[in-house]
Amino acid sequence: DRGVWASIDDGKRWIQLKGDMPGVPVHDLLVHPRENDLIVGTYGRAFYITDISVLQQLDEAVLATDMHLFDIEPRAPLQTSGWGNYHFYGDRYAWTPNEANAITVAYYLRDRGDHQVRVTVADLQGQLLRTLPGTSLQGLNHVRWDMRDGNRQLQPFGDYLVTLEVDGRKFQKTAKIRHPAS
Repeated sequence: DRGVWASIDDGKRWIQLKGDMPGVPVHDLLVHPRENDLIVGTYGRAFYITDISVLQQLDEAVLATDMHLFDIEPRAPLQTSGWGNYHFYGDRYAWTPNEANAITVAYYLRDRGDHQVRVTVADLQGQLLRTLPGTSLQGLNHVRWDMRDGNRQLQPFGDYLVTLEVDGRKFQKTAKIRHPAS
């Protein structure tokens, strides 16, 4: 009756998942099997969708470390198009934002500080494609890579090396640009 709550220690402690979702009665929860999104249906006939892959990886061991780079969820580039003849919609039509057309790199920093954070993306041969600035907030941080190189060229489907560098320490994971049909 008060929103969605989660526990990472088998129910000893609970935290409310907030974001843009109010603390309202929730009547249905579903985890999408491919996208790993939590779909929430509320009593007021609203629904909310959020990616929970980081939450599923979060545990006491991660919180005990000073920094952690989470596994990176594969992503397909979104195919976007216009509404067609938008004049038929009048002056009001429903609009909701889509998820970012990007690969999300999530990492955890236990302590707040003036950390020098950067994320680099390279191909499997080690050729640098993009350097992205990171945030150094205490807790969870996110950097989004739009699947493009420094020349704004969309990269082909396949695997890429993502390196998180925090104050000279490096962590590396593989990111995958998947085909939309897979």
